[in-house]
Amino acid sequence: MQTKLISKSKAMTFAELALTLLIIGVVFAVTVPGLKKTKERSQMETGLKKAYSTINQAVDRALGATDVDYARSNLETTIPDSMDQWDFTNNDKFMDTYLRPFLSIQRDCSTSDPQCFGASYRKLDGTAEGSIYTYAKSVLLNDGMAMQVHGCNGNICDVHVDLNGPNEPNVCGVDYWEFTINKARGLVLPNDEGGDYSTQEVFDNGWKITKW
Repeated sequence: MQTKLISKSKAMTFAELALTLLIIGVVFAVTVPGLKKTKERSQMETGLKKAYSTINQAVDRALGATDVDYARSNLETTIPDSMDQWDFTNNDKFMDTYLRPFLSIQRDCSTSDPQCFGASYRKLDGTAEGSIYTYAKSVLLNDGMAMQVHGCNGNICDVHVDLNGPNEPNVCGVDYWEFTINKARGLVLPNDEGGDYSTQEVFDNGWKITKW
């Protein structure tokens, strides 16, 4: 009689253990993807702040360029110390004159070289965005961030960044973002065009990404 009771007790214990393991598995399956996304979002937020700081530092250095900077960078012209005198009409010239000499670069990429930016990008809804690397020549920084200047129209130039270079996920609003350098205001500003890549909302939220 006692043996039967012990066996029954063990059987219940094994059933409870199986149920417990099943519950743990379900919780794990539900929780881990969320934790992974939270970690990825935090990394992108940190990278986004760093990108904004990197662009600002390059602009500040350009505005205060010294003879040493000119000699080191082989710049042919003196950079005006007021942004309203800068040339905002040519993407590549803007990059080569005002940003590139003051960035730590490991690689230059032409418009046929997808080794700074990825080969293709998509929007948050999964639709295609296009091949960013074909817009203008770009650079890959020592920290792995890709950068290019595009959309110069005489008044502004947009700075495109991929926070982890050509590596996945290559999604607008995740690792691909845009900033704007404004000639009249003399500032590097968040992009406010409203696309997935727009940094204005993130900036207003204290560098918190809320789109995904």
